[in-house]
Amino acid sequence: MASTRFYLRSQKTDPSAIMLRLYYDSKEFAVATGYSISPKLWNQEKQRATGKYADGINSELSAFASKILAAYNAAKTAGPVTGQALKDIISGKDKKPATRFYAYVEGVIEKKALQNPERAQKYALTFERIREFAGIYYGRELDFEDIDLDFYSKYLNWLKTDRLLADSTVQSEIKILKRFLNLATIEKINSNMMYRSTEFKAPPYRSKHIYISDDELNMLYGMKLTGKLEKVRDIFIIGCRTGLRVSDYWRCVGDTVEKGLICIDDTQKTGEPVFIPMHWQVREILKKYDGKPPVLSDSMLNSHLKKLGKEANLNNMVTDTRPRKTGMCPKYELITTHTARRSCATNMYLAGFDLYFIQGILGHTKLETTIKYLGVTRKIIAQKYQDNEYFRENTPPVTD
Repeated sequence: MASTRFYLRSQKTDPSAIMLRLYYDSKEFAVATGYSISPKLWNQEKQRATGKYADGINSELSAFASKILAAYNAAKTAGPVTGQALKDIISGKDKKPATRFYAYVEGVIEKKALQNPERAQKYALTFERIREFAGIYYGRELDFEDIDLDFYSKYLNWLKTDRLLADSTVQSEIKILKRFLNLATIEKINSNMMYRSTEFKAPPYRSKHIYISDDELNMLYGMKLTGKLEKVRDIFIIGCRTGLRVSDYWRCVGDTVEKGLICIDDTQKTGEPVFIPMHWQVREILKKYDGKPPVLSDSMLNSHLKKLGKEANLNNMVTDTRPRKTGMCPKYELITTHTARRSCATNMYLAGFDLYFIQGILGHTKLETTIKYLGVTRKIIAQKYQDNEYFRENTPPVTD
């Protein structure tokens, strides 16, 4: 009868790979589980993880042990069990090639769901589109070998012309697909390197996003409003003055505030810490609601933000950047909850704040991401610095 045992590859490495050893027919077979953990969070006696994320990891380890035992039983039915036979079953090499790509991606999504549920949802949506495309153009499941330049060209065209996705979404779809393929290559499951070709790349795009200027925000703050529109305005002001995502607005009160500084150790989406000086308008709004920001759904906010913008006469004409739209449109039609973060970044930059400071406010890991949030043209940036003494004539002092 076969049995399993989990252990760490090394007690001196942090984190250390979690390994599984299969005991069968007086033999042993060791395999990496794909998970790593700090030795401080590992109970070798129970062969299980401890700590904050222990339940998720232990559940995956139990499932992995079941998978290995199932592989052993499958190998046993085919003849003498060997280490190579077990490896083939575990990697999927014993299956028909057409099922390997789909099975692999499903596994990637399952693992990602434990680490980053929001990212896992994006992966799942990309996978759904790939399967839809394959069903139309191939009439079957895809194999790794199917994903070549011909596939790339057809898939890209389908995303743009059939699904009518925005350029930013198309770029994201290709990046995620390449991510799947790269992970499979690292794990030696994929040998088709066509995705690394310079022709197989995420298409670039340039999108100009609107922002609400400091003067416009002050005007919004001073408007006499009632009911739901007043709450929408106040929530939006909090976003514009803190740069927080909607999911973190509620965290700018209570224990997170230290002498006027909003201190959040782990933002909900990325887990990045942020430290934000509290704007006086945010302080006054929080007083109005007894320290607790009002809560409305994203869809409700996005719908009423446009009504708020129209009420505030934010109707200057701007380029319509929405998918499947062309020409110009009133500015208020493009206002969304995410406009708040872009407005925060842009207004801070125009006020003279350092880009690295703004990066920390927004919780970005890359400065390039912060720069993309700035809703200003190169001309406006140049005008900001044209009076800098660096560009002025250095006139020598007059002497007697």
